[in-house]
Amino acid sequence: MAIQFIGHTPNYATWAFNINGKKFVGRNLSTETPRLALRWVGGIDDNEYNRIKSTVGWVKPGDYGSSGFAITNSTATTADWVWRGVPYRSFYTVIEGLDEVDDLFYELVFGAPTNLAQQAADAAEASRLKQAESNRSAAEALAMQAEADRAAAETRRKQEEANKAAAEARARQDRAAAEEARLKQEESNRSAAEARAIQAEADRVAAETRRKQQEANKAAEAAKNAKSEISPPTGINWVTLGLQLGAAYLLLS
Repeated sequence: MAIQFIGHTPNYATWAFNINGKKFVGRNLSTETPRLALRWVGGIDDNEYNRIKSTVGWVKPGDYGSSGFAITNSTATTADWVWRGVPYRSFYTVIEGLDEVDDLFYELVFGAPTNLAQQAADAAEASRLKQAESNRSAAEALAMQAEADRAAAETRRKQEEANKAAAEARARQDRAAAEEARLKQEESNRSAAEARAIQAEADRVAAETRRKQQEANKAAEAAKNAKSEISPPTGINWVTLGLQLGAAYLLLS
């Protein structure tokens, strides 16, 4: 880790840290109110560290009577630490300065802490709320899917009824069409029969007409022949014949 908490004196007045391999020893100027603020002022001083270690000793983190402070993880700029059982995270920095007699000193300052437990609780609560919202959405989705399935089933039922009705209508139409075709066929048959009867009558009348024409032709031929038979003979002097008949009549009278 970039920063480690080594320990503090039994009276909590002086604290020691290992910062990038160097011993920082400083007076504790941290406060809990009005807000938790961690701050130490001292120096990078191995001699002071060893002196305290050999005299009063350093109370290490976790030892009996310790402050309840510990650094659990760190980087070059941030540290995860615990104060009275509550985990925090904050940035830290070491500031160089000169005191009133121009002696160099260092100030170790931790920034405003983030309560990791609260952050975790907030994250857990946010996760719980999101999960609850997800569960509600899932329930709504399931309900909507169930409604969609019901609507689809109802649609299929109605479609089946429509198909059945259409089939029945086609069957009725087929029966009606078949009956209409049968009636039309009967009408056609009747018309054909009537046409055949009319044709037969026409043939009979035509035959009768031909027969009468033939008879007329024969009569005309006979009349012609008869006329030919009663025609006056050629070469007769009708005047002389008349005078002879007149004279005969007078003699007989």
